[in-house]
Amino acid sequence: MIEMTLCDTLSHSRKLLSLINYAVEKIGIDINTIDGYAVSTGPGSFTGLRIGIGTIKGLAMATGKPVVGISTLEALSYSVSLNPALICPILDARKNEVYTSLFRYQDSKLIRLTDDMVISPKELLSNINEKAIFLGDAVSVYKDFILEMLDDQALFLPGSFNHPRGSSVANLGALKFNNGEAVNLNDLKPTYIRRSEAEIKWETKQQH
Repeated sequence: MIEMTLCDTLSHSRKLLSLINYAVEKIGIDINTIDGYAVSTGPGSFTGLRIGIGTIKGLAMATGKPVVGISTLEALSYSVSLNPALICPILDARKNEVYTSLFRYQDSKLIRLTDDMVISPKELLSNINEKAIFLGDAVSVYKDFILEMLDDQALFLPGSFNHPRGSSVANLGALKFNNGEAVNLNDLKPTYIRRSEAEIKWETKQQH
């Protein structure tokens, strides 16, 4: 498996296809030999999700291959090694809220305990009364607050764990393919959870 992680100012629309082409050439395979595609469906940046999913839809249509969607929060949690602690990925949703869900390992399998949701950090932490691992880009924003509320029950991983890995999305995708969970292209959509600012402003404008 080849995995690339980049941190730069270029948007998905300017770099994604070239990176896919580079990865395929580096591995030395024909893109038509790929069995299927897995893509992160969010929550996350509205624009980034649309570009990523649109790209995968285009590749799947061109090659006739199946697709699966993977929650960004689940991909974050999947990078955590087997352990007994609660796993709590948090992404900065702005407006003093986080995107989150809860996971736990049971019988060596990562089990989802809640749906993906958007919630205030205080409400989230008020319902946690055990050791919990926090990871995701919201850790840098709320780490002090988490420690204030949970003290030594809060555990944190190195900064490299705060961003979802392509390998986690790929491995979770392989599990879904093996379980027969491929989705129809029309059903592959971003998971926004919260409506975009543009939608809210448009609705407010219509009410006046």
